[in-house]
Amino acid sequence: MKTYLLPMLVLTTALSGCSAAYIIGEYGQSSGHEIRLSCRRTYRVHEKADKLLVTAFAASEAAGAACRAMLTEDAPESTEHPIRYWDAAEAYLTDKKIQRCMISGGRELELLHSEFTVACVPK
Repeated sequence: MKTYLLPMLVLTTALSGCSAAYIIGEYGQSSGHEIRLSCRRTYRVHEKADKLLVTAFAASEAAGAACRAMLTEDAPESTEHPIRYWDAAEAYLTDKKIQRCMISGGRELELLHSEFTVACVPK
């Protein structure tokens, strides 16, 4: 290994807030499920126990933002959820027909990744 690559790797990991290592460690074995929302916004949702990781795609987000800006030009502003990609996580729960579960919290890991905790009502 080149001697300059190791410091670059350490610096990159430090700048990313170690979220990349966390994501790979927690969700690396999961293949994920694709979710599509309005304006062709596409997300990949990974599920592990009572958590969901929502991954967005940069090109899809850019096109979706432009589309939503054109559609909502005259419409009143909709209520935004406190965590980015909340709507994709909700759509995943609806798509998977997990009706006894709801999002109980979440956090943004980085620009294109958010993690949500899911609370389910016992059967």
